[in-house]
Amino acid sequence: MVHRWSEILAMLEAEPYATTLRVPRHLCEHPLDGGLRQSIGMPQGQRRDYRLKLPDRRCLHVRDFGVYYEAHVDEVDPGHSPIMHLVKDVPTAYLTSTAALGGILGLLLGRSRRAMVAGLVAGAALGNLSRKAIARRKALPAPAADPDDDAAPDTPPTSVVASG
Repeated sequence: MVHRWSEILAMLEAEPYATTLRVPRHLCEHPLDGGLRQSIGMPQGQRRDYRLKLPDRRCLHVRDFGVYYEAHVDEVDPGHSPIMHLVKDVPTAYLTSTAALGGILGLLLGRSRRAMVAGLVAGAALGNLSRKAIARRKALPAPAADPDDDAAPDTPPTSVVASG
């Protein structure tokens, strides 16, 4: 039996976030045949990466290791938001990037090794704080409506379908 990527996605969605499934290559369709697009990912020994964009801005990420595939669901599709993908799905790469940017900025502004190290530390700290702030913002409940506000509530637009 050859598995379709839609079946593998359904299996992953029934598991906790960050679960990875290893599927022998001969037991599933090629990712391109399943509607996935070729992509890039953090090098982990894979030959290629493939992604399938999901309607809720997540994506199925498949790594091709030759004799098997590894599949998981990313919380944010990098095609939708590369920065948020790093923050949510690859936090070490995000922190490394912010530290490196801080180091470069420190070196450019201070023109010394000490300034570069200070920039590295500041960049890593700001990266970590911003990552935590983003996570906390997502967890906060929506503000309660103000009873004194006479404005109409935010409602989605409605469609009227006329019949013949």
